[in-house]
Amino acid sequence: MQVQAWRHGRQGRMSEESRRIFSESGSALATITYFIGRVCFGLVFVMFGATHFSASTVLYAASQGVPYPQIAVPVSGIIAIVGALCVMSGVGVRFGATLVILFLVPVTLIMHAFWRIEDPNMEMIQRVMFFKNLSMLGAAIIIALNGAGNRYR
Repeated sequence: MQVQAWRHGRQGRMSEESRRIFSESGSALATITYFIGRVCFGLVFVMFGATHFSASTVLYAASQGVPYPQIAVPVSGIIAIVGALCVMSGVGVRFGATLVILFLVPVTLIMHAFWRIEDPNMEMIQRVMFFKNLSMLGAAIIIALNGAGNRYR
């Protein structure tokens, strides 16, 4: 059986065997690439989620107006870490990405509210942090909608 393939804008023919080999190698490459991407994405939340158990992070959150920071900060750390581990492991990826979204929305709006800062240097730092979180939020939304990618959906 012949399968049609498109290459370089021209229609060609690919044998079933060639298609199978191409598909399998592409699948393995995609699996590895999705895994690396998930690990890179999740590592940030594991690393910084761990800091949510320090007194200095709780004090900083309190200074930013976070309600009940002694509870909210460690709970947000747990949410970030569990979500990241789900995404990284490929187990419960959509659930994990949803947890990351639930972590990022309030953290981004409360902790990185650059529009409230008068010092131009701090305003610039918080603006960068805000938009960094916004980009990670976009990635988390994509992961939540599409799953782990490739075979792990």
